Amino acid sequence: MSIPVVDFGACSLSEEEVGDEQMMHALGKQLESAFTGVGFLCLKNTGITQEEVNAVMAVSKTFFLQPEEEKKPFSRKSFADNPNHGWVHLELERLNSARPGDLKEAFNVTLISPDIVKFGLFSF
Repeated sequence: MSIPVVDFGACSLSEEEVGDEQMMHALGKQLESAFTGVGFLCLKNTGITQEEVNAVMAVSKTFFLQPEEEKKPFSRKSFADNPNHGWVHLELERLNSARPGDLKEAFNVTLISPDIVKFGLFSF
């Protein structure tokens, strides 16, 4: 099995210049296929700079290195408008209820703008 590569180069994801509806629908289908078939993917030509990636990684590292008590206010389900947004502590999630929890932490991030759905990117 190979890691799917999804190319964003043919469309713009900025609010000023969104790709046409057919192109955005095709991109959504590629994302759906990769996430449901493999579970992850490699994004290409996103317009995200290495500096932006480095900044997000630095913020993530700072957050996850904090003691658990400092992260608790940001727990998933603590955001009234979206119960899936937020920090997921170690061993909370598991694929099999008969087995121990996953040895990972996460911070689930939800859609920043509901307009993304309007453009067809996630309308499968």
